[in-house]
Amino acid sequence: DRKKSRFLSKIIKINIKPILLSLFIYLFQALPTFMIPLCTADIINVVTETIKTGVTNDTWIRLGINVGIVLFSIILNVPTTVLRWKVASKMLRKTSAGIRMALVRKLQSLSITYHKDMQTGKIQAKFLRDMDTLDSFFSSMIHGFVLHLISLIIYIVIAVVKNGWVSLFFLLIIPFN
Repeated sequence: DRKKSRFLSKIIKINIKPILLSLFIYLFQALPTFMIPLCTADIINVVTETIKTGVTNDTWIRLGINVGIVLFSIILNVPTTVLRWKVASKMLRKTSAGIRMALVRKLQSLSITYHKDMQTGKIQAKFLRDMDTLDSFFSSMIHGFVLHLISLIIYIVIAVVKNGWVSLFFLLIIPFN
């Protein structure tokens, strides 16, 4: 167990920089998801204020800023998506190669009697099955769970900043849901 934990910690230490880079790029990739609702709400506020008070220079400036933010975040989405997938895929391939090398070394260190007793096909099938499981686990962690967790944190922060009562309502409703 100690060898396994040292091996996994070594892999995680090696790949922490690409993971953090991938998560940082994700923030820019997901910018439209976070910014479009905020900008839309501000545009609605500007329009309703304009109906009450009339058009001013401030009205056009606020509308321009909101539209600019939305367009910038949408344009930024495609290159950041490609970049994040490139960084994450490279890191996943590197991690997978490291695990495969470690498993091969472990298989080579086993006794000759173990290899005589086990059929080669069974060892290879188990090796491939375990590697596929690990690859899908790491991929789902990097491309799924962690990204959803970051999105959840950002949504909670936005809700708390915009309206604390609404966030309190969500905190009470989510456990029941």
